[in-house]
Amino acid sequence: MTPMVKACILAGGKGTRLGALTKDIPKPLVAVCGKPVLDWQLDLLARHGIPHAIILTGHLGERIQEHVRGRKVPQVRCVREEGPLGTAGCVRQVRDLLDAETIVIYGDVLLNVELPAMLAAHQRHQADATLLLHPTDHPYDSDLVLVDGPWVTGFAGKPERGKPFVNLTNAGLYIINRRIVGCLPAQGDFCRDVFPEALAQGLRLHAYVTDEFIKDMGTPERLRAVEAQWSARLQNASN
Repeated sequence: MTPMVKACILAGGKGTRLGALTKDIPKPLVAVCGKPVLDWQLDLLARHGIPHAIILTGHLGERIQEHVRGRKVPQVRCVREEGPLGTAGCVRQVRDLLDAETIVIYGDVLLNVELPAMLAAHQRHQADATLLLHPTDHPYDSDLVLVDGPWVTGFAGKPERGKPFVNLTNAGLYIINRRIVGCLPAQGDFCRDVFPEALAQGLRLHAYVTDEFIKDMGTPERLRAVEAQWSARLQNASN
């Protein structure tokens, strides 16, 4: 993994759908199999040689700052939003800290993805952004992505029940280059604002379709399902 890659972890959400679980802790510190989701993410970055991570915090950001204090691999810097800026707006505020390419990870996803392979595909296709896409087990509350071969062509929103659709959704993991960073608004979201505008400007969005493990744990039901699946993976790996 090239050292000219930083990771941004978007950790500013309130996690209201998780109810009491996020009353006193931020969503990225919710534990899966006895370990905060944020730690699983940082360990993945360390395993793949990503030397620097910027954690973009908001709600209860001081808890995250304290949690990662002293971590050396990767080196971590926390930057707190002054107010809700959206997934893209919070990355824009650290644009001067970013390198040629940046890995963006949503703070509520548990993942085991071969990041070097994703970066290699991003570079091979000379993409301005690469979006990890996968089928989801909850498509009716997910925003679907339209593709043509290896390229993203549009964003379909949530599907209508009873009508056919292609089940590919944004999984909350991107690689973006400086051209995309230059398109980031002061306030706004990647899938709602940035990526559609990038397509309109003729920028190239690569569809990285994979069946690797990446799941969000944004509701109690999904958290229980993710914990069961992750526990099974850990048991299989130890056998």
